[in-house]
Amino acid sequence: MRREHRSSVAVLDALAELDRRSVYLDHGYSSLFDFCTRRWRYSAATAARYIAASRAAVQFPRVRELLLEQRLTVCGVARIAKTLTEQNCRDLLERAADCSYAEIEALVASGREAPRIPDRVRVVGASMRKRSQETSSQTLLGRGERTDGAAGEATHEAANGSTHESTHEAASESMVSTGVPGLEETGPTSETPTGSGADIQHGCGVGGERAESELRYEIRFSATQRFVKKLERAKAICSRRADLEAVLERALDDLLERRDPDVRM
Repeated sequence: MRREHRSSVAVLDALAELDRRSVYLDHGYSSLFDFCTRRWRYSAATAARYIAASRAAVQFPRVRELLLEQRLTVCGVARIAKTLTEQNCRDLLERAADCSYAEIEALVASGREAPRIPDRVRVVGASMRKRSQETSSQTLLGRGERTDGAAGEATHEAANGSTHESTHEAASESMVSTGVPGLEETGPTSETPTGSGADIQHGCGVGGERAESELRYEIRFSATQRFVKKLERAKAICSRRADLEAVLERALDDLLERRDPDVRM
């Protein structure tokens, strides 16, 4: 790990020298970014990060020290670079030291006023919803008539609640964009039901599936950091395989069971 950090700092030093002397122009490259992407074969995102971090390290020597001490990463420096000034660099860098990338993003965001984001719910189209395999198995085997085994499975499924199917919504259509960083996606499982007791308890059970068209909606709103922490905790409790839709749907089911008079009846 230490060698990797020193290697990254060496790259930043090389970029700083190339930038200072404009050596890339002598080799037919229009910019340092062009040099990084064409000569060094960096991706556009990687080139932008390294260039931003290199220039920040030149302007603020403390950046280089923190990189060598392994208290900051190139990604973290690139994220905070535009926020650094001569007035705030010492305080901001010390606060960013030893922080994760998500924490640095939150630190940068805390210095600006949040834009007003109106709540919005809009339909975006249809997607293939996953249905439990028990239904299709009954149709194939008995043309609508249940076998004893299928009836037993259906009774067990009903006892565990309608939320048994909710976790198989397509993960790519999740209603919340990350950020909360690090949220995992779910996908189709094997054709044999494998839901664990813990998954069923939290409304995140899995089973065999088949596709069915269903309308999908985009839900957009802004939330406090307190809400995001609660959401992350709820996701951890529910299941590592649960997406945000499944977590929020479970919370809504619990709320409606307690407060909705129609449900309580």
